[in-house]
Amino acid sequence: MAGRQFFDIEDSFAIEARLDALLQQAFYCLHKLHKDEQQQEHHFQHYLLAVN
Repeated sequence: MAGRQFFDIEDSFAIEARLDALLQQAFYCLHKLHKDEQQQEHHFQHYLLAVN
């Protein structure tokens, strides 16, 4: 046999759980990046007000 042609049900559940964890991690990273960007913009606005 030239390799497995299908996954058994345990494989598919394990793959689904891993993909779910990776997606959650990716969404968390995007959310954190967005918050950091907003915070930087907020600090920059304060800096501009202080300079002017």
